[in-house]
Amino acid sequence: MRGLIALAFFASSAALAQSSNFLPGVDFAKYHTYQWVTTRPHPDSDVDAKIKQSVDSQLAAKGLSRMETKADLTIDYRVAIDQHEAWSDFRINEIDTLNRKPITVNAGTLAVDITDPTLKQIVWSGRVSKAIDLKSSGQTKLKNLDKSVQSLMRFFPPKQR
Repeated sequence: MRGLIALAFFASSAALAQSSNFLPGVDFAKYHTYQWVTTRPHPDSDVDAKIKQSVDSQLAAKGLSRMETKADLTIDYRVAIDQHEAWSDFRINEIDTLNRKPITVNAGTLAVDITDPTLKQIVWSGRVSKAIDLKSSGQTKLKNLDKSVQSLMRFFPPKQR
């Protein structure tokens, strides 16, 4: 029985592929507020609201407060709805918004970009696959989304050496 539980845990954790990146040298302790600037919201307004609610919850747990204007950070997200969408991405620990490389992502992938508007640069970016399963029921979809966002946001703020 113990082996079956361990296998189930491994299978569920292996299902999520995630990555994150940050701009080196940024003092993340100076950030206290954020605001949403979603440029490409999910076409289903309920899913859009749930994505924002999940990210809000994780950021609040890290001590950040949501503002409507003039925040320390801006938050944007992307969701791949079609199979094999092309997005631009960053190199490891080299966030360069001018020379982003195109990558192919699968449907259901969620990416969160956090920008410092003063620097006019993305300071943290993360991506998690299988965040949104278009085939699952509403409740299952929302539970999976919450788990995915929680898993992704554990890397924010980054632990710098």
